Amino acid sequence: MVQWVAGVTEAMQTASQPEGCPTAATPARPGAAPVVRLCSAVVLASLALALLVASVSRAQVTDDAWSATRDPLVAAILTQVTTHTLVDSLEGLSGERPVLIAGIPYTLTTRYTLYSEAISQATRYAYEQLARTGLPTTFHTYTYSSHTLRNVIAEKVGQDPASDAIYLITAHLDSTTSDAAHDPAPGADDNATGSVAVLLAARLLAPYEFSHTVRFVLFTGEEQGLRGSAAYAAECLADG
Repeated sequence: MVQWVAGVTEAMQTASQPEGCPTAATPARPGAAPVVRLCSAVVLASLALALLVASVSRAQVTDDAWSATRDPLVAAILTQVTTHTLVDSLEGLSGERPVLIAGIPYTLTTRYTLYSEAISQATRYAYEQLARTGLPTTFHTYTYSSHTLRNVIAEKVGQDPASDAIYLITAHLDSTTSDAAHDPAPGADDNATGSVAVLLAARLLAPYEFSHTVRFVLFTGEEQGLRGSAAYAAECLADG
C-alpha cells in the first residue's frame, strides 16, 4: 500500500512566511537567487516533515497540520531546519554557485528534462546527496519521447514486518523556462525549493526508525506533463 504523504511543489507556497524571512520589500543581495520566496522552503520542509513524522507514527493529522509539531520528537527535528541551510542548498541546486558532482565542480544552470547532460548531472547530484544520508538510493528509469530518463529514490525501510504501507515524500527536480533555449532555467521557486525540502527531510529523518517504509522521491519530466511521476506510479501499480 503506497501513500503519498507530501508532494512538495511550488503550489504549496501560499503558506505564511516564517518570522524574519525576506519579503518583497526586502532588497536581495546582488547576484542572489530570488530571495523573495526563498523562505518558502523553510515552510515546505517544516510542513513536509510534520506531516511525514505524524503519519508514520500514526498520529492524528487534523486540519491544523502544524499540530504535529506538538510532538517533542517532531519539534526537535524541526529545530534543525534553518534558513541558512536551505538557502545554501537552494543556491547550489539553482545554479547560483557550483556544486560537486562525482567530485567535480559543476554549475546547474538548468535542470531541463530533455537536455541529457543537464538532467543527468542534476539527478546525479540528487543521488549523491541522498546516498550521503546512508539510505539505500537508486535510479528509477523510464522512457519519454525517445529519451531515457530517471527519477531518484531513497528508501528508509520500516521496522514492522506486518506493515506493507509505504509513505512517499516527493518533489519534482526538473525545471523549465519560457525561453526556447531552456538555459538558463534555474527554477529556484519551481521547484528547487521543493527538492531541497525533500533532500533535507531525508537527511533529518535517516537516523530514526519508523514502523512503515518511507521513500524520498525526486521526479523528472514534470514540466513535460508529470512524466516521471506517472511512470513511477504505473510501476508501483504493476508491482501491486
